[in-house]
Amino acid sequence: MKFKSQTESEAQVKIRMVTADNRIPALIKFILKNNPNEHNTDIVPDIVATHFNQGSKDYIKWVKEQT
Repeated sequence: MKFKSQTESEAQVKIRMVTADNRIPALIKFILKNNPNEHNTDIVPDIVATHFNQGSKDYIKWVKEQT
């Protein structure tokens, strides 16, 4: 958002990640340290975390095993 309207930039990076709940703090710390948009100081890291509370048991198990 810039000047109260959404903008797009080819130089802007947006990443979607999935990890286990207990790994969220480390992921946030990593993103803040390695911000891919650091060249654009108008954009602060937009980090939104959603905890798994329901869903496919197989998928949740897979995420936990992978992370």
